[in-house]
Amino acid sequence: MDEGILEKALAIGANIVESNAGKYSIRRYLYSELELSTENKNHITVLAGLRGAGKTVLLSQLASGKKYSYLQMDYAPLKSLELYDLLSYLYRSKGSDLIILDEFQECMDFSSLKAFYEETKGEVSVVVSGSSAVALHRPPELARRTKNLFLQPLSFREYLLFKKGIKLPVLTFEEIREGKANSLLIHSPLIKDYMAESLPYMLGGDANVMDLIDKIIRHDLMVFRKLDYGNVTEIEKVLVSLALSKGETSYTSISNSIGVEKTQIMRYMSLLEEALVLKELLPEGAAGRVAAKERKIYFTPPFRSGILRELGAEPEVGIMREEFFVQHVFDSSLKYLWGEGRPDFSFMGKTFEVGGARKGKEQGADYLVVDGKVPGKGELPLVAFGFLY
Repeated sequence: MDEGILEKALAIGANIVESNAGKYSIRRYLYSELELSTENKNHITVLAGLRGAGKTVLLSQLASGKKYSYLQMDYAPLKSLELYDLLSYLYRSKGSDLIILDEFQECMDFSSLKAFYEETKGEVSVVVSGSSAVALHRPPELARRTKNLFLQPLSFREYLLFKKGIKLPVLTFEEIREGKANSLLIHSPLIKDYMAESLPYMLGGDANVMDLIDKIIRHDLMVFRKLDYGNVTEIEKVLVSLALSKGETSYTSISNSIGVEKTQIMRYMSLLEEALVLKELLPEGAAGRVAAKERKIYFTPPFRSGILRELGAEPEVGIMREEFFVQHVFDSSLKYLWGEGRPDFSFMGKTFEVGGARKGKEQGADYLVVDGKVPGKGELPLVAFGFLY
């Protein structure tokens, strides 16, 4: 093994840690869970998420003060080294307690990673991270050997902290129901800004969402799913069609609008969801049955705002309110309620209707989630859900 290449790569990694560890005096919501995961040396920690979500800063903060080795696997000379030999050297010769392999999708040697893990389990912490959730999603070679973490975009609470220096606590749903969030209404006007710049790298104001989309499609999806350029053009058309919609759509309607076969649309949607660009909610019928045709497709912020800005259009306020809600409460229990006259969502056994100040209670929801007014009886402020993480 060429130790000179490795030492240079380690020096680059040390510079990354040094320049990023002190970039923010505050930490993302996932930091404590990431730290706890790496303290358990009986599994490999896999950290994935969107480009620009702050993974490098998070990992640098994790490494600071520890006996670590930090490598960016997209450093071209590293490709000439065998991963198993590299890991063994870092552990046995350098004495690293924490080994961080960032941009691991550029390497993808899960077999060597597994072999190293089997030999050193319980002795060294290994973190595998990358900008491609598609590439790092549940590698079969590491089944039952990993702790998978996904770094979401900033919550609205974090946005206020990073952007405005306003420090406020995380709320539970019970606290929101008890009215403890009504004082947060003064921050509601910033929801629109949040939806347009909800990734840390965008907080400086000069970031282009379309560049980020281009990297996700042309690198993360094209390289790791072996798409061709024709597929890229079609995926771009899908995204534009979705951005111009109000969320409720079907594979058939998208297929008809852009002239692409339905089966291919289904494939693209699945890829975009794996890449964390989209969130798809299947509807639940009145009798608990899933309706096969209609579904709600939500963008992860800030993608809808970015695409529409490029088209010279403004986002429709209703769908943006729903995407704000979905972003902050999204989990397996969140359902879209299908059928005219029904509430928007079912969550934790309760139904929710999301709307503005003039929204009425005709749908019979357990809770009306309102934007732009002081909530009354049976109403909850939309902004409060931005404090759930």
